[in-house]
Amino acid sequence: MAEITLLAGSYNLPPFGQGKGINILRYDEASGAMELSGICEDTVNPSYLARAGDLVLAAQEILEKGGIASYKVANGTLTRIQTADLPGGLMCHLTPWPGGKFLSAANYWTGSLAVCPVGEAGVGGLASLLQYEGRGADPKRQEGPHTHSSCVDPSGKWLVVAELGLDRILSYRLDAEVGTLSPAVPAFVQAPAGCGPRHFAFHPDGRTLYVSAELSSSVLVCGFDHETGAVTLRQELPAVPAGFGGSNLTADIHCTADGRFVYVSNRGHDSIASFRVGADGDLRAAGCFFSFGKGPRSFRLMGHSVMLIANQGSGTLVSCRLNGEGGCDGKLAELQIPSVVCTLPMRD
Repeated sequence: MAEITLLAGSYNLPPFGQGKGINILRYDEASGAMELSGICEDTVNPSYLARAGDLVLAAQEILEKGGIASYKVANGTLTRIQTADLPGGLMCHLTPWPGGKFLSAANYWTGSLAVCPVGEAGVGGLASLLQYEGRGADPKRQEGPHTHSSCVDPSGKWLVVAELGLDRILSYRLDAEVGTLSPAVPAFVQAPAGCGPRHFAFHPDGRTLYVSAELSSSVLVCGFDHETGAVTLRQELPAVPAGFGGSNLTADIHCTADGRFVYVSNRGHDSIASFRVGADGDLRAAGCFFSFGKGPRSFRLMGHSVMLIANQGSGTLVSCRLNGEGGCDGKLAELQIPSVVCTLPMRD
């Protein structure tokens, strides 16, 4: 194990948050210890961070437009080389495509998916824009389309898109060389009314897709056909314990590299729900453990035994030790980062 650079994005534009931008940390993979080594304030609301080759890309979550800032990394510092202004609003997720020539970016506010070329000079503008139309069952959160994320399947042939406002999981065949998306047949699966698909996690074998349903505080289990791109709904499970009466929104979701467990974060219950994966890819609940803070917007699995949790509500980034059975053996370290929302490890 070695010390690596870890980036942590935080909202720095009121009223979204009181952070300072992209926090640069030294992270010890053996102990889970974290230390702040610098801050890149030359950014606006970096709600999601991704890496494309030697570049760090930040989605800038602002209402008026979409935007992706591109940074070079050297000697533990970030230098912005370009910002692409794009159609949309409240951009919240980036997905670099295989080969590194293109990415897709989700615009929550305007309900659209942007496809952009990527090169040595950063993100080079807009290649295409998919604009969704319609509304869902929830009059407050689904009054229109709200695209929340996309994900490339393990085969690298397909892109799935979470449309929270329309309760749809869409699937496209992607051409990573020319940057095009072609709808699968069928083009989407209609999720349960009012559930609000947010984020995805594929099982390593590529045959099962797990979806965090934000509005219903549940997890969807879907079959995935990597030949046709078809998505089929198989299972829905609650992400909060029976009897919990408070308000809750699920957020992030990840499957372990060995395919044994799926984890989902709960904002409100302030927990990480764990599910054991069966031989057929279906899930059964394994329990919940405290997120060691409030509002766990995102989390990251660091190898097999450590989880990093970005608690937006309490402004804390926490590392904790997993026990290998879907639970947690306790907190390893905690760092105060106001309005922290995402992380990105920088392994060379």
